[in-house]
Amino acid sequence: RVRPGIAYHLYSTPTHQNDMSEYQLPEMLRVGLEDLVLQVMLLDLGEPSVFLTKAVDPPSALAIRNSLKLLEGLGAVECEWDDEDIRFNRPNASRFQPSLIGQDATCNDLNVSSGLTALGFHLATLPVDPRVGKMMIYGALFNCVDPALTIAAAMSARNPFMSPFDKRDEADARRKEFSTENSDHLTTLKAFNDWRNLRKKKGDRSSQSFLRDNFLSRLTLFQMEDLRRQFTDLLIDIGFLPKKFRCDIKRVGRSGGQGRGLEDEAGPNKNSDNLQLVKAILCAGLYPNIIVAPRPLVAGTSDKKAGESAFSSQKGEVYLHPCTIVHQEKKLDSRYACYHEMVKTSQVYVRDCSTVSPYILLLFGGQLDVHHQDIV
Repeated sequence: RVRPGIAYHLYSTPTHQNDMSEYQLPEMLRVGLEDLVLQVMLLDLGEPSVFLTKAVDPPSALAIRNSLKLLEGLGAVECEWDDEDIRFNRPNASRFQPSLIGQDATCNDLNVSSGLTALGFHLATLPVDPRVGKMMIYGALFNCVDPALTIAAAMSARNPFMSPFDKRDEADARRKEFSTENSDHLTTLKAFNDWRNLRKKKGDRSSQSFLRDNFLSRLTLFQMEDLRRQFTDLLIDIGFLPKKFRCDIKRVGRSGGQGRGLEDEAGPNKNSDNLQLVKAILCAGLYPNIIVAPRPLVAGTSDKKAGESAFSSQKGEVYLHPCTIVHQEKKLDSRYACYHEMVKTSQVYVRDCSTVSPYILLLFGGQLDVHHQDIV
C-alpha cells in the first residue's frame, strides 16, 4: 500500500478475469449513507443531496433516497419529496430522461427538503447504526435498558453461537434450548444472561464448561460485554441514563438476585423482565424491516415448516435462514416478524428475526396513515 508491488487476486472462473475492477469502489458507493446523512444534517451543512455532490464520487440519487426513506421510517428525519413519483415511482417514467431515474441518477437530481427531528438529533450524536441507536434510546425511555443494550451489542458484534461443521446438529439442538418467544434476539439475550449470571456466581473458570457445552464463543460474549459498557457511556453522555448507572451492576428484580442494584431496579431496569416490551423496542428499532408469514403457519394448519414457507416483505418473497430459531417450527405465535439482516445466496434469506404481535406493530411500527372513507 505504500510502494509499488504485485497484487494477487482470487476469482472463481476465468470468465471473471476481465470483470475485475482495478480499484475498489469508494466506501460512499458501497455502504448505507444513513450515518453520513445524519452527520450532514447535525452539522447544518445544507441538504445532504446537495452537499454530497461535492464529493469526488458522489452517491446516486437512489442511495440518498433509500437512506432518507430509512431515516424517515425511524422517525429521525422529516422529508418533503418533490416530484418523487415522476423520478422514481411513476409507471411510465422511462419516457423521462434516463439520468433522472434508477441507479443512473446522481444525488443532484434528487429534489427533496429534509430536517432532523428530536430523535434524529440524538441518533446523530450516537456513533452507532441509527436502528441500534433507536433501540438503545427506547430501552432507556421504557426502563428496560439492560436487554436493549445486550441486543444492541449482539447486533453490532458477531453471533455468539458457533456451529462446527462436524457437530452442527448438536449445536443447533443446544441453541434450541435457549429458544425464547420465537425470537432469535431474545434467544441470544437469554444465552448471554445465563453466561453472565453463572460467571458472577462461580467465576470465569467455571463458565468455560457452559460455553463449551452450548457452543458459545467466549470472545464474542466478552466483546458484547465491552460494547454494552460503551453503549452505556454513550447514553449517559446524552442524558438518557443517570451518571451513576453501571450496566454490570447486578439487578434486584423478580428473578431474586441480591446486589447493589436497588437504584438500578427503581429506574432504568424495572421493566427488563417484560419480554413483550423488549420485543416492542426491538420492533421500534428495526421497522420497516417486517416480514409477514402465511396464515396457515399461525393457525397451525400448515403442512410446511417455517423455513420452507415463503414470507412476504416489501422486497418480495423471502425465506428464513436455516440458522433462525423458528426454522423448523410449524406454528408461530404471530404472522408478523421484524428482522435485522437480509442476505441473498441461492434465495433471499432473513438471518435473524423476532415475531411481534399486531399491537406492537401498530404502536411501534412507524407513522400511521389513516384512509378515511365516507359511508353514504
